[in-house]
Amino acid sequence: MKFAQILIASATLLLTINHSNANEWPEKFVDPGAQKYGPADLILPLPCGGGMAFQRIDVPVDIVDPLDDRMVRLGGSDPEKGFVEYLRRAPLRGAFSDETRSVSYYYIARYEVTVAQYDAISGNCAAPSMRSLIPKLQLSWFDALIISRDYSEWLFENGGADFPAKDGARAYLRPPTEVEWEYAVRGGVKVPKTDFDSRRFFKDGSVAEFGWHQGSKSSGGQPRPVGFRKPNPLGLFDVYGNAEELMLEPFHMNALGRNHGQIGALITRGGSFLSEPEQIYSAHRREWPLFARTDGRALGTETFGLRMVLTAHVASSDKLMEEAQRSWIKRSTSDSNEDGPPNVIDEIASAIEAETDHERVAQLAELQQLILTEKDRVQEANETAAKASMLAGSVVLTAVRRDHRAIAKGQNLLIKLQNALKKAPSEAEEKRMRRLIERAIGGLDRRESRKSNNLDSYALLIPAILETTDSLQRRRAFDKLSFELRASQRTAMLEDLGDFYRDILQYEITPDMSRNDLLEMLLDN
Repeated sequence: MKFAQILIASATLLLTINHSNANEWPEKFVDPGAQKYGPADLILPLPCGGGMAFQRIDVPVDIVDPLDDRMVRLGGSDPEKGFVEYLRRAPLRGAFSDETRSVSYYYIARYEVTVAQYDAISGNCAAPSMRSLIPKLQLSWFDALIISRDYSEWLFENGGADFPAKDGARAYLRPPTEVEWEYAVRGGVKVPKTDFDSRRFFKDGSVAEFGWHQGSKSSGGQPRPVGFRKPNPLGLFDVYGNAEELMLEPFHMNALGRNHGQIGALITRGGSFLSEPEQIYSAHRREWPLFARTDGRALGTETFGLRMVLTAHVASSDKLMEEAQRSWIKRSTSDSNEDGPPNVIDEIASAIEAETDHERVAQLAELQQLILTEKDRVQEANETAAKASMLAGSVVLTAVRRDHRAIAKGQNLLIKLQNALKKAPSEAEEKRMRRLIERAIGGLDRRESRKSNNLDSYALLIPAILETTDSLQRRRAFDKLSFELRASQRTAMLEDLGDFYRDILQYEITPDMSRNDLLEMLLDN
C-alpha cells in the first residue's frame, strides 16, 4: 500500500500503527501535548509498547514534476552574525506526495527523543516515568545516526503492513537537515510570509512560554520533560530550548547568501536549557567539533539531543527517475518556437558535441550550467512575482467590492436624509439635516474616487499579469497561493482570489472589454 493511500486528506490526521504489547505506554509518554493541543498527525510504534509522535510538514510544489521544489528563505539579517546565519535561500521538497491536495510533505518528530524512547530503541524496556520524559542528552552526531538506524531497522521488521512507503520503498528515520528543521520551526505554510520571516515564530509572549531556557520559570538550569510548553504553529514542542538539536549535514559558513566552500563539523539548532533567551531564535545555528579536544572521543555535550525526520530516498522507482529525466530535458531546452531565435542551450550542447578540445568542452559545459542556473532563478522570480500579483489583484478586487457596497448604502442613506429634510419641523432641524447631507455627499465622493482609482488599478493589473506570465505560471501561482492561504487559515481571501483568477481567464478571452464591462465582471459573484 502506497503512503498517500493510507492518509485521509484533512488538515490533521491521526494515524496510529497498532503494535500489540501488554505494557503499551500511556498517551502522556507518547504524545504528552495531545490532550491540550490535539493529537499528533502520525504515531509510529516503538519497542516495549512505546510510540513516537510526528507532525506532517507540507511543502507546496508541483507534485507531477519531480524536479519542482520550493525555495525557502532562511537565516536572519543581523550583519554581526552574517558569516554564520545571514539570509539565504534554499530549496526544499518533501519525500511524499499527497495527490488530493497537490502537495509534497515530510514528517518531523513532534518532540525531542526522550530518555524512555532512546532506552526502548536500545532494548531497555523499563517502564516509562516522568523522569524518562526528558530529552535524551549527551548524544554525539554519530549516536544520532546510530539510533536513527536502529529505529528504522526495527520498524522495517515490526512496523506492520501500513508502515509508510514511497513507490514501494520503505521510509526511514534520520536527523533533519537544516532546511527541514528551520522551515518546520518557523511554521511552514501554516503562517503568513511576514510571520515566517520573523525572528521567532510567535508574535506575543516570551521564549519561556514555548521552551525551557536559562532563567525560565521552573527550569532550574536542568532539562525538563517534553511537551509542557506551548507548541509552534505546526504543533511542534520544545523547538526552542531544552535540548539543542543535532542536524544531519556538516557546518558551512555563509558567504553572502551561499554556503562557503570549507566543510565544517556538526551543527545544533534551537538552543538548550542552558541558553539565554537572546540566544534562542529560528535562525540561530552553532558549529561544534565532531570530537572532543580533551580525549578525542566523539563529542556529545550535556545539551545535545535529537528530533528525528521520517523521509524516503529520492530514486524510489524507475518511473520516478524517468519522469525526472524528462523534466530535466524540458527545463534545459528552449520553449521558443521554430521561427524564434536560436536556443542558446541547444547551440552550446551542439558545440560541446562537436568540440574535440577537452579544455574547451569543460569551458562550454560550465557556461551551459551557468545559463541553466540563471534560467532557473528567473523562473523562480517569475513565479514569485505571479503570486504577488495574484494576491494584489484579490486585494484590489476586495476593495472595489467593499466600496461598491458602501456607496450603495451611502446612497440609500442620502435619500433618507433628503426626505427628512423636506419634512424638517424647524429651521434648526433643517440645518442639521443639511449638514448631514453634505457629510454624506462628501463620504460618497471619497468612496467613488477610491473605487475609481482601484478599478483603474484592476484594469492595469490583469493585462500586466497576462503579458508577464504564461497560463501554466498563472495556474501554478494560483494553486500554490490558494494552498498557502488555506494552510495559514486566511480563508477569507480565498473567494476573492478565485474570482480574480476567474476574471483573468475571462479578460484573456475578451481583452477589449469596456470599463463598465470590467466593473460588471468584477462585481459578478
